[in-house]
Amino acid sequence: MHSSIAKNEANPYPALGLRLDPRFVSALVEYVRARGSIPFAEFMECSLYGVHGEGGYYNSGIVSIGNTRNDDFLTAPERSRYFGRTLAKVLVDMHVAMGRPGHFDVVEMGAGNGTLARDILQTLQDEHNVLHGALRYTILERSRALILRQRNALARWPRVRWVHANADRLPLRKIRGVFLSNELPDAFPVHRAVVRHGELKEVYVTLNSHGNFSEEERSPSVALAAVLMDLNKVFPIAAQPEGEQLTVNVRAMHWMRELGMALDEGYVLTFDYGGPGVIRKAPYTVFDWEQYPLDIAYRYPGTVDMTSHVDPIILAKIGAGEGLVPIATAKAPQGVYTQPAFLKAYGLRESLRREKDSILRNSGLRLLGKDYSNFFALVQRKSRQHSRGPDKSTSRKGPPSRAAPVRLEGCTHVYRLGDIPALNGVSRRGGLPAGYYVHFMQLPNMDVSFSSFCRGKVICSGRIGMDGRICWPDTLRVRATHDTYIVVTCLPASEVDDLLVQGERLAGSASRCAHGCLFGEAEP
Repeated sequence: MHSSIAKNEANPYPALGLRLDPRFVSALVEYVRARGSIPFAEFMECSLYGVHGEGGYYNSGIVSIGNTRNDDFLTAPERSRYFGRTLAKVLVDMHVAMGRPGHFDVVEMGAGNGTLARDILQTLQDEHNVLHGALRYTILERSRALILRQRNALARWPRVRWVHANADRLPLRKIRGVFLSNELPDAFPVHRAVVRHGELKEVYVTLNSHGNFSEEERSPSVALAAVLMDLNKVFPIAAQPEGEQLTVNVRAMHWMRELGMALDEGYVLTFDYGGPGVIRKAPYTVFDWEQYPLDIAYRYPGTVDMTSHVDPIILAKIGAGEGLVPIATAKAPQGVYTQPAFLKAYGLRESLRREKDSILRNSGLRLLGKDYSNFFALVQRKSRQHSRGPDKSTSRKGPPSRAAPVRLEGCTHVYRLGDIPALNGVSRRGGLPAGYYVHFMQLPNMDVSFSSFCRGKVICSGRIGMDGRICWPDTLRVRATHDTYIVVTCLPASEVDDLLVQGERLAGSASRCAHGCLFGEAEP
């Protein structure tokens, strides 16, 4: 079945002023003609990154990413430096939750102009010397033109290294730290498909009788067929209505598996736009901050950006197969947060209140507004037990011995942002003493080491039972803000309040205090 896309007719978009590269267009036409037809994903790949690496949108050198109306598109780091500053705090918490290793990897994939890396590195250098000293920052980028920009932007940090490669074919392994991306999988070439009689037909791009690009439906390509089994587990194809058009990000699925294999221990932090069910939304083109149909891409290949929405639930379920566990909270039970909510949880609003420059403050507030309401943050963690396989010490025959929890007098356990699921898991495994109290507390001056505090108030409390379960009050209602913590101690709420009123400092031994945060249990 053919459906003509580009006809031999007057240009319906003369106002765009797009200028084709004749050599690239000729090369792309010959590429398609030699093969008869190619999957849409392959056409998108060529349009963005060139034919055999030559030409294409990202290699053209004209891509403009910034904060003016002349730019092609605007990312959150370019909108406000507070995006990078806030993510620096997130990285600090991740470093702490992993026990502050002496070498901590941050791998940013698809770094654009290098703005996010610059803001993160500057914040860590100014405010978090411990992590800055342990940091090994790597940028993985497939566009040589963008690597040149990034090197210029990050010249002050000679320890930053670059890897020229595709993110879905990672040449990295044994990473201990964080894989970070902002608007990366939306730029992966996507496969387009149509449901026909309960099965998928893939959309291919070919040439019509006028020599223009057009579409046809064929059996799935090898790449799409390879992921159909996994896709059906998340999105049953047979249950979709006849003629339903789907956008399948095969590269993103491979990418998530690659991250799971490359990460030895740590986190994957993904920011992008989309949401559950966006597999039903068609890809589109973007020029001068406006969205246009795919017709533009067929008429002007290599001159405009092509993109698609990203489904974080599909990414989360694919990653879980490689040990990447979504970090769920009461507000994000599947580990998917709205980007504004995630930034608020890490104190962005409070930071902006302290900003005296109105221009910087207003640009930061835009990150919390409607412009980013359809952006998400997906947080996944891979623990050491996933990296190193099962613990042989627990594989002996016979029932495991269950020793009573040891009562650690004076020890204080502190968890950040009310991560109840992680805390319950620690307690059920006997990691917290029976009989201890679990307090939700507002602590405005928490020490950066999470080991002491002298001001604050108890919001509500629970208690750890002999079976390791935490008994919460029936009326548990807690609004988690940037200064809300969970404190586990042998002291009841009344005694904690009395000590704080008297100005005494509650502290635990640094070697015995269990640190934790939104990102789960830390190493003791």
